[in-house]
Formats: sequence, structure tokens, C-alpha cells
Amino acid sequence: MRVARTFAFVDLSGFTQLTDLHGDDEAVAVLSQFRAALRATASDIGVRVAKWLGDGAMPVSVDATGLGGATVPP
Repeated sequence: MRVARTFAFVDLSGFTQLTDLHGDDEAVAVLSQFRAALRATASDIGVRVAKWLGDGAMPVSVDATGLGGATVPP
């Protein structure tokens, strides 16, 4: 059975510059807050985070509206 899925990519803009200016400890703190917020939001709207990519993530949903996108027929 095929199930249409919608993928997205979210990323912290300016993360490298933040790390350069404020150091690794501050960057890790920001990254921890980002991940906690994304996990909570994804859980609230029924979206799964399929992959963490450094300062980014790839959420996936079977409902395109959950990710703010449009469905594309398979």
C-alpha cells in the first residue's frame, strides 16, 4: 500500500555565525531549545521528525497541511 508523505526541511539560520560569535556552549544551548521546540510542535500536530541534521531537521507527515504544504499525487 502506498501512502503519500510530505517532507520538509527546517534549519536555524545563522547558526554557524552564532557559534563563531558566542562559542560552542551557547550554540549547544540554542540547538537544545530548537530541538525541544520542534519535538513539542511536531507532537502537537502529528508530525514525525524523521532525521536530525546538525542545526536542521527533516519532519515528515502523511498530511501535507501539517507541514504547511500541498499534496502531490503519487
